Amino acid sequence: MHGAPYMVALFCFSKNGDADMATTFRKLLNLNNENQSLADSSLVVVDAQREYLDGNLPLSGIEAALDQISHILYRARSLGTNIIHVQHFSPKGAPLFNPDDKFVDIIDEVKPIGTEPVIKKNLPDSFAGTDLDERIKASGKKDLVVVGFMTHACISATVRSALNFGYHTTVIANACATRDLPTLENNDVISAGTVHDATMSALSDLFARVISDEKALKD
Repeated sequence: MHGAPYMVALFCFSKNGDADMATTFRKLLNLNNENQSLADSSLVVVDAQREYLDGNLPLSGIEAALDQISHILYRARSLGTNIIHVQHFSPKGAPLFNPDDKFVDIIDEVKPIGTEPVIKKNLPDSFAGTDLDERIKASGKKDLVVVGFMTHACISATVRSALNFGYHTTVIANACATRDLPTLENNDVISAGTVHDATMSALSDLFARVISDEKALKD
């Protein structure tokens, strides 16, 4: 599922379509992974770290998102799903994700157990400079389920990159969270909810199937 053939198809779509009817490239191109199951997928938990909970960068709605992640982890473990945790690290002394600081730790309620691997990264894209692609391919479970933080940053970057690697991805919206952002002008604020919803809409246009709740993903 590499990008080039799909990009050609995008520009071949008739300009006579109804401009007032919002739709997605995925629908127009009939890209459908609704039959994806959790058991046959790799669950990637991105940056579920204390920095976002009780550290220097708290996120709006993170408690509810953690509850969703906890539930999907419980299901995944019972099904034998390939589970991979991703943990972000900044250079020593950095104000966020300092490797010497307790807030870099993965949050207790969603910590890895047993032999679940933890991939260390230092860029928003979880594939960049890591062995995530190799680990997924080695598992044989090449459909992805992505959850974690932040929606507009590392989730977006990872999901977009997954398309380049040829993966079919499902994102669980309620298992992700983000924060308020400043506008470019006027010192206004874009609410975390708006940032989250806009990012999920952008991802669902082409890059992934987006579902609201972990219950919508079949075992």
